[in-house]
Amino acid sequence: MDSLFHFIFPLMAALAARIHMKHGVIGVLLMALSAVLIDVDHLIGLPGAMFHNLFFTLAVPFTILSIMYTWGRETERQAAMCLLLFLFSHTVLDLFSGGTVALFYPITGQQYAINFNVTWGGYQIISSSGIGLLIFFSILLVCFFLQDIDRYMVKY
Repeated sequence: MDSLFHFIFPLMAALAARIHMKHGVIGVLLMALSAVLIDVDHLIGLPGAMFHNLFFTLAVPFTILSIMYTWGRETERQAAMCLLLFLFSHTVLDLFSGGTVALFYPITGQQYAINFNVTWGGYQIISSSGIGLLIFFSILLVCFFLQDIDRYMVKY
């Protein structure tokens, strides 16, 4: 997917989940922009796997999230959770939308892609892009429950 898509759809999900009410519109714009930052590796000529991998999209945000759950306030914890969701959804969408992703970089540079179509009677019923969008929106749906998740995580 292109960078504009990776910006617009997390932004729409965050605004629909009313995250801007607590974090402000600027905060939501910065969170949505973070989903596009993964594409910096394409723009400045770094190897395509530099940021499009599980280490960058999961380990780095989980580290930030654990720091926020140790020392941060509620708004900082929720912003860190949004960062995790937005970065991970970017990689998942790229994996399913016809591109290749080096999921396990820097351990290996092996590129992975999930590409399939289910047809019936010559009509395409399901595509890998459609499944990717379903997973993408399922991940972003978590934005609607950030406060509930945060309260549960702090409680336990």
